[in-house]
Amino acid sequence: MNFGLSERQLDLQTRMRAYVSGFDPSEIKRCDIASEFPFAFYRGLGENGWTGIMVPQEYGGRGWGAVEMTIAAEECAAAGVSTLALALHGQRTLLALGTEEQKARYLPGLVSGERLSAIVVSEPTVGSSLKDMRTTARRDGDDYIVNGHKTHITLAAEADLLVTFVMTEKGLTTLLIDGDSPGITCRKMDSVGWRLEPHYDVEFDNVRVPAANLLGEEGRGIKTFFASFNITRLCNASHLLGIAREALSRSVDYAIQRDVGGTKVAEFQGIQWIIADLSAKYEAASLMRFKAAWMEDQDLPHEKETAMTKVLAVEICDAATNEAFSIVGSYASYRDQPFERFLRDAKIGHVTGGSSEIMKNNIARAVLGEHGFKFPRKADKSGPGKGAQS
Repeated sequence: MNFGLSERQLDLQTRMRAYVSGFDPSEIKRCDIASEFPFAFYRGLGENGWTGIMVPQEYGGRGWGAVEMTIAAEECAAAGVSTLALALHGQRTLLALGTEEQKARYLPGLVSGERLSAIVVSEPTVGSSLKDMRTTARRDGDDYIVNGHKTHITLAAEADLLVTFVMTEKGLTTLLIDGDSPGITCRKMDSVGWRLEPHYDVEFDNVRVPAANLLGEEGRGIKTFFASFNITRLCNASHLLGIAREALSRSVDYAIQRDVGGTKVAEFQGIQWIIADLSAKYEAASLMRFKAAWMEDQDLPHEKETAMTKVLAVEICDAATNEAFSIVGSYASYRDQPFERFLRDAKIGHVTGGSSEIMKNNIARAVLGEHGFKFPRKADKSGPGKGAQS
């Protein structure tokens, strides 16, 4: 076993940490308050080649692995930006199922960071059960006509490409829809957290989509969904780990510097125990994440390990962002400090990429299955989880 990062991975971590910490925090704060996407920050990622980490070099990417991708996602969390997971979702689905024409049209902009993609899945009455989806696509000559209502769609208005899940006569299907297509209406939602990636209600009103924009096979949309969901879920978990790490780091810095009656906050045993507990939980979740990412890079199944990572990441992010208020005290209560953003973003992490309840179901099925237990077919449901980032 080797628990160290490679020279390339350490360099990526160091360079990204410097970039994120050096970006104007007032611009991040402004975007958070207004719920606006920080285009300047994201384009800087693209200029450094970090928006195409897992895309093969032949398509303009770095051609690196999942370990590097999760490192990048964690570093971006300090600025509150989780867009790398969305970018990866669009890239991976195109790489797995796209035609050469589709790849040539969409991949270059997504890899360079000049264009954004959105994953359009969730509906008001559809969470984890994709078979109940109501948005439809009817074939009309050389086009599809799309009608329906989607919700919780991250970056729907900003995205150039909407990877959209619909129902056709053959079942669940995926279409590549240009973001500026006539008939698409986006209404911004006022989310509590992850405000740097605005969320939208989206209406499709007789949107005409060329049949050439069918991704994969009609009726095989579930294959499209799972072509990338496990690795993007790892990115979601890494974002939560980044929030936890940043909250803990800032809390420790405060505890070391702050005097209370002539005693440093860090000298109180109760504070030391909080720091010890959070540090141990972060380390455990981080190691689980790297194991799952390594398994992805070795082309090994890792659904169970990824679900475990998501559960552990949610737990440490919750704990670190809450306990920060115990360590820092009243100074954490003001909006000129980042702690309130950490707290809000942690709550969104409960459902983004699949809720903890869905993750625990997945873990239990995997463990019981390893022991020979067979579930009744009616209990075998899978999907992104209610309110999953989409």
